[in-house]
Amino acid sequence: MYFGLILINNTIMKPWQIIKNEKEDLEKQVNRLTMNYRKLILSAIILTWAMTGFAQKINSDDYKIYQIEQIKINGLKQFNPETVKAFIGVDKGDIIEVPGEQTAEIINKLWDLTYFSDVDLYVIPTKDNKVILEIDLKELPKISEVKITGVPRSKRKEFIKELALKKNVILSENLKAKTVETIKNSYLKKGFLKTKVNLHTKKDSADYVKLFIDVDKGPRVKVKKINITGNKEIKASKLKKQFKNTKEQRFYRFWKRSKYIPDDFKEDLAKLETFYKEKGFRNARVLNDTVYFDKNGKLNIDIKVEEGKKYYFGNIDVVGNQHYKTNFIKKILGVKKGDVYNGTLINDRVNDQKPDAESLVNLYQNNGYLFSRINLVEKAIRQDTIDYELRIYEGKPAKFNNIMVNGNQKTNDKVIYRELRTLPGQTYSKQNVIRTIRELAQLGFFDAEKITPDLKNIDPNAGTVDVDWHVEESGSSQIQLQGGFDGRYF
Repeated sequence: MYFGLILINNTIMKPWQIIKNEKEDLEKQVNRLTMNYRKLILSAIILTWAMTGFAQKINSDDYKIYQIEQIKINGLKQFNPETVKAFIGVDKGDIIEVPGEQTAEIINKLWDLTYFSDVDLYVIPTKDNKVILEIDLKELPKISEVKITGVPRSKRKEFIKELALKKNVILSENLKAKTVETIKNSYLKKGFLKTKVNLHTKKDSADYVKLFIDVDKGPRVKVKKINITGNKEIKASKLKKQFKNTKEQRFYRFWKRSKYIPDDFKEDLAKLETFYKEKGFRNARVLNDTVYFDKNGKLNIDIKVEEGKKYYFGNIDVVGNQHYKTNFIKKILGVKKGDVYNGTLINDRVNDQKPDAESLVNLYQNNGYLFSRINLVEKAIRQDTIDYELRIYEGKPAKFNNIMVNGNQKTNDKVIYRELRTLPGQTYSKQNVIRTIRELAQLGFFDAEKITPDLKNIDPNAGTVDVDWHVEESGSSQIQLQGGFDGRYF
């Protein structure tokens, strides 16, 4: 039998279990370790022992196989012991290795519930190679009442609803952390960077506490100065105009409030790089950015960019096209040899799949070429010139085959089918699929966001595709339907 600290291996500290003899007196129970992950200092000490050789290692001879004679759960007031037993994954009569993964897993499962402040596991040998698993639990209190100060009444209701801070909810450390984070993020999105959230509790009864949340949103942080360095070809003033969300404080800019929101600032940095690429600077990037408060408490932003070389379009070769002529395809591309490089433009002209986009992908998809593939490849870079090759695989034109509709409970199929622009035998068209979605939505019978076409049985060899239309009727569809169509359809 092994007593004391258990170190399973040299690199990963496993959750530990305590082996206790029923005949031990209190003095011999000094090896009792309480598994409490919040006590990080204890883990640090144990790790130090392991690194300096003071921790004892378990040899293969120290592992023993036992049969579970009984499982005892102590300390429960709010939960049923049988429920906890069912949750831990072991039962009376099971075989268990001590020390081993099963005991570690039991403890982990109980901690993961976030319902307990302490979890202790004891393994008590009895006779005939059997053991009793004794688990001591300390339950976290429940919330009896929540009071939030420092925010408007509407905000209080919003936070309480979002965080489910209601009576009988267990007040776990996770819930506390989530509460602080949610409130801070809510104000952070509005430019309040210095919001303070303090939580404290007051015991209400044996198992309940009152939760008090004090919020001080602080002042809205305004951007005093944005400093851009590293730019040589484009003026800083022009670069700052690309920032749609993050603006410097100006007395005359009453239509756009100056504020700093981290997520919006990241979007602005991405827009800055995109702007450079649209002006020919293919390799431009933001090297680093620093956000800081000056001695007067004003927020400043330093941005360092690397512009790189300015590039131009070279030769653009088109291969694989049969249905459309090369000159027509190049016209859609909208760029020619000698133009300033614009990575955004050429990629959009090839791959933009927005319904109204004038792109090559849409050109082929709207005219039957469901199986087409178009790849734009940088063929060569010659000093400041980039040559491209546009590789097109057209494939066989596709036709709609089987068309199905499901989800309509009240609306007759005929009402739906007469709006479809994806009829069997017709040439496939992405444009007609989108048009069908719009026209079904305009009927007013269906939830517009739930109308979805599911393309099935796509067969490149046969050149066919099935469409399964999914609809979901809105609550008022029955009334609208009876007002517009003959009742015999129902």
